[in-house]
Order: sequence, then structure tokens, then C-alpha cells
Amino acid sequence: MNKSILFLMVAAIFSLPVVAQKAAKIVVEKQIHDFGKIKEVKGEVKTRFYFTNQGTDTLKLSYVYASCGCTTTEWTKNPILPGKKGYVEAVFNPKKRPGDFEKVVSIYSNDPVNSRIDLKIKGFVIARDPTPEEKYPLQMGSLRVKINHIALDKVYKDMPKKGELVFYNSGIKPIELSLKDIPANIRAKLNSKRVKPGKTAILTIVYDASKKEDWGYSFDRLVVYSNDTVMPEKLVNISANISQNFGKMSATERANAPKMTYNTVDFDFGKMNEGETRSFQFEFSNEGANDLVIHKVKSSCGCTATQPQKTVLKKGEKSLIDISFNSSGKTGSQHKTVTIVTNDPEHESITLNITGEVIKP
Repeated sequence: MNKSILFLMVAAIFSLPVVAQKAAKIVVEKQIHDFGKIKEVKGEVKTRFYFTNQGTDTLKLSYVYASCGCTTTEWTKNPILPGKKGYVEAVFNPKKRPGDFEKVVSIYSNDPVNSRIDLKIKGFVIARDPTPEEKYPLQMGSLRVKINHIALDKVYKDMPKKGELVFYNSGIKPIELSLKDIPANIRAKLNSKRVKPGKTAILTIVYDASKKEDWGYSFDRLVVYSNDTVMPEKLVNISANISQNFGKMSATERANAPKMTYNTVDFDFGKMNEGETRSFQFEFSNEGANDLVIHKVKSSCGCTATQPQKTVLKKGEKSLIDISFNSSGKTGSQHKTVTIVTNDPEHESITLNITGEVIKP
């Protein structure tokens, strides 16, 4: 073929007009909407995100996905012609969602460049006031409480600690209250001995650990008597972790404090038949200057017996705590604990772990 003719043919091909490929193009007006502060009691809030098809082909939304079940969506279902607009509506339900929120709504379309676009809604939910049933979920006859347990956590022997419990009258009649048989280590009083319907009474206690012959975790019960026709005696549980106040020790006292040392806190008895008993001895010593006192040794289960051979150790002395595990009525994997409470500021409470497997013969 003549080179001149070939050149003219190639030139003719490249001179032909280029036909552009049609494609949809989604362009949103905004991608974030801030609701600001909204009230939970007002219910759902919603907003619309508008977009335009700036492409040359029809735009189709295949799916719109919200990141949370608290957000529902609605969107333009019909195809959007070039130059036309559509929308995605996001509806947020603030029920039981107090505080800050930020949710994502994803648009999936046939735009070849941006097949997915993430929209965002955010804000702050002002929580509604809880109902009496929500605020005081535990029902005790006509009275309701948040919980019938006053947990005082750590209580020092030389520092009484206060706690309280609120009673709410959910009934239709006034309830008369009184206190009797209060434990010696607890002072208790009611701010009102007559609780009208829809009103509250506050039980205040002062726990004096110096009057309690115990250490570590300790438990008391107090009964509030009433004229309620259902459950007239309201049982209140009181717990405390009784401790020595080491924070008051001087630098010299801490330097001379007792120091409990030991080799291990774990005992694995391996495998044993149900009904058998395994024993071991926990060995410890006092390497401090002052006397080491074992205030308390308590097991997590009645199946585990403990007995310290000595409760007071001089400097350099060693001793043992005899521990035995009775497997009667037990099968399978076992994990029991023994808690030792001492006057060592560095080892005030030590937990021994007893593990193994009981096999049914």
C-alpha cells in the first residue's frame, strides 16, 4: 500500500469526532447535618439531604443504608434524569439514647466514580426524666427502691462512713415506717416516718467499723418495719470492706510495718473423686519489724475449711494456714478462694486460689 494513502487513512480515523460515554454523577448539597440539642421527650427528628444528577446518564439509587437501627431512611426511588434533583431523608429516634450521637447514612448508586457516598447526622440528646418505675426498679410491696443494698465499699476502723437508701411510695395510701433491732455497729434514722403516695423517705445509716468484730468483707441486715399490707418488713442489706487506715501511718511506722512473705497463692489439687478431701498448707512469714497480725481467714465456700496455726507472728517467725477442700456434692472444674486479711500495709488482703477437677466415680 502506498505510504501516502496509509497516512491519509490514519489521519482520517483520528479526525473523526469522539463520542463521550454517558454516565450518571451524583453531587450532594451537604454531607453533614447537625441537629444540635434535641429533647428525648420530643421524639423523632428528621432532615433531608438533597442531591443533583450532574451526569449525562440517568442516576439510580440502588440502596440507602443507615449505620444504626435508631435511624430510618427514605429516598427518591424513581430514576433521576440528568440535571434533576433527588433526596435522602434520615429520621433519628432519640429514645433511650442520651448524650452525643453521630450516625452515618450511606448512599449506593450507579455513579461509576462515587458509587457510595456517606452522609452524617449528629447532635446531642437531652434525656427525659426517668419514671418512678425506672428510677426505683425494685418493688417491695407499695414501696420501691433503686436497690435494697447499701454498699459502703472500704470502711476504716477509725472512720465511720455514711450511706443512704431512698424509699418511694408507689401505692395509693400513706405508709408508716419504723426501725427496730438495729445492729450495734450501725446508727440509722429515717427523715420521714410517714410516706405519702408519690413521695419518698430516706434511710440514712452511719457504719462504725470499730464496733464490728470483723475484717475484710462484712455483711449486715437491717429491717424497716411498715404498715404495708404486702411485705411489711423491708429488708435492707449493708456491706462493707473493713480495713485498717494505713493512710495515717508515718514514714517511720510504715518502715517498721509487718511484712508478710509467701511462696505461692495457688494450689491445684488435680483430679479427685467426688467425696474425697484434699488438704494443703499455706506457708508464710513475717519479715517486718512489727508483729504481723492475721485479722481474718475466710473461704468462698463452706466446702473449704481453713485454720491458721498462729494469728500473731513476731519478726522472722513463720507459720502455716491449714486448708482442706471437701468435694462432697461437687463435680467438674472447681475454683475456690480463701481470703486472708492482715495488718501488713502492702499485703492487706491476699487471695489464695484452689483449683482442680472433681470426677464422679
